[in-house]
Amino acid sequence: MAYEFWSDWDYVRTNAVRCMANRNDFAYLFGGNGEYLATRGAAENMVRKMWNAYPDHFRKYVTDTGHTIEELVAHVLYKRVADCSGAVCWLTQGKAWGSLSVKLDMNSSRLISVCEEITTPAKGVCGSLLWRPGHVALDVGGGAFVEFAAEFADVRLRPIKDGGFQQSGRLPWVDYACKLAATDR
Repeated sequence: MAYEFWSDWDYVRTNAVRCMANRNDFAYLFGGNGEYLATRGAAENMVRKMWNAYPDHFRKYVTDTGHTIEELVAHVLYKRVADCSGAVCWLTQGKAWGSLSVKLDMNSSRLISVCEEITTPAKGVCGSLLWRPGHVALDVGGGAFVEFAAEFADVRLRPIKDGGFQQSGRLPWVDYACKLAATDR
């Protein structure tokens, strides 16, 4: 599949930094793709839809950790929600902001499979996808990454060396050409 450039690496970093600065406006929700849950009904419908579609995930990360579906609904209410792959797509789409036309069925394995110039996380560039089995995040430069981690953990900034990532790849819809002249590592 051919992709057109929808953003550049600096746009990706700017969006990730903006997300971190406003982290209370975002929440991790497995299956989320950047939807804004503006009403209790919208939040409840989205949580129940995902809960019914992925009961094993929600049992492991919600009920087995002592939380309830009602607490999750309250936690995501008035927030923009995404899981890790949804957040990566949503934060990197530039001109297509909010449309998630790339998301399709982009779980973590699918995202790394479409990447170009796959390397180690230490050799990745700002705006690159960071991957480990079952999880993805965004390299924001300076040896750090932004991730949507899990229900009730939400958005966080961490050192790449602490993420357990195995690969870094360039997303085909992000323009890294201007990155070649810049250094952030």
